[in-house]
Amino acid sequence: MVLAGRFFNGMGLGFVLAVTSVYIVEIASVEMRGLLGSFIQFLGSVGVLLIFSAGCFLNWYQMAGLMMALEIPFIIGMIFCPESPRWLFTKDRNEEGKKALIWLRGNDETLIQAEIQKIKQQIISFKTEDNAISVQEWKKKSVYKPFFISIIMMLFLQISGMNVMIFYCNPIFYFSKAGIPQDIGSVIVGVVLLLSCVVAAACITRLSRKVILVTSMLGMGLCYFSLGGCFYILETQVYNIPDKAKQAEALDALSYPSWIPVLSILLLLFLGNGGYGTLIWIVTAELLPPKIRSQANSIIICFCFVMGFVVAKTFVDLVAAAGAYGTFWTYGSFCLLGTVFTIFYVPETKGKSVEEIADYFK
Repeated sequence: MVLAGRFFNGMGLGFVLAVTSVYIVEIASVEMRGLLGSFIQFLGSVGVLLIFSAGCFLNWYQMAGLMMALEIPFIIGMIFCPESPRWLFTKDRNEEGKKALIWLRGNDETLIQAEIQKIKQQIISFKTEDNAISVQEWKKKSVYKPFFISIIMMLFLQISGMNVMIFYCNPIFYFSKAGIPQDIGSVIVGVVLLLSCVVAAACITRLSRKVILVTSMLGMGLCYFSLGGCFYILETQVYNIPDKAKQAEALDALSYPSWIPVLSILLLLFLGNGGYGTLIWIVTAELLPPKIRSQANSIIICFCFVMGFVVAKTFVDLVAAAGAYGTFWTYGSFCLLGTVFTIFYVPETKGKSVEEIADYFK
């Protein structure tokens, strides 16, 4: 039952994430894309905080009931949401497309007609006679380059271990000897994730996408090396002592303050969630040309879920093989590689139209 529940949860979330980022890019104006895109991670963080907080008071089946109840407002809300105008125009449902655009933009006829013309021009430029996505389409630089950049960005997000830090926050707090009760620690993590998204939403309209991405990945790497250093001291000076009394004495004589691992963990989650974790959903959708956006985004989300499983599954094995410090230093190294990749290969997409991004890759 647990495995079946996890499977259907994963499938449902995969559907939602694959569609949501594409939908936001298609309904948002160029100026609003980044801000609206940040809501994917922001509301995900609201969910994490809600469930971590509810977990202090509810048992597992009450939690399942709470999460089922949250589906109801989602379904009701989607009844009132319009279809993507761009998608309607690609299907030659022009009247419905215009109504959806009026719902989104208001009744200014001049602005509506100008946007309709722009959308139709974009559709014509990306549309082939049969509207099929052929193998030849994937051989174009403007298609395969943004696709591979997007999928490698998603790879670095997963192998950075940020989700592992959320999943295993309680035992990591406990073994780091941070002195924080487990339930309180998970709630603090939820609050930090939420705050990071609020800060990201405030910064996303002021700073370039690339600056935020690079700062996020580099900051995570430095936090991992700091956390790994704390665990190296713990494992070499405390945990390798068989006598419990002597362990307690060694713990009192540790050469670092107890707030360092706490700060490292919380700052890591703040930078990771507010930077790469928030922006990746909108940047990947912006990079992909409309012709292959839905199909490519589905592949990327699938890859993201598979890699998320692999990283979460191997975390305990890595700790057993290389120690916690070796595991965190490994994640930190991946973050530094991700920083280098982002600097040299991920283009700036803020304020750029679909055509400008496609021209960049051509």
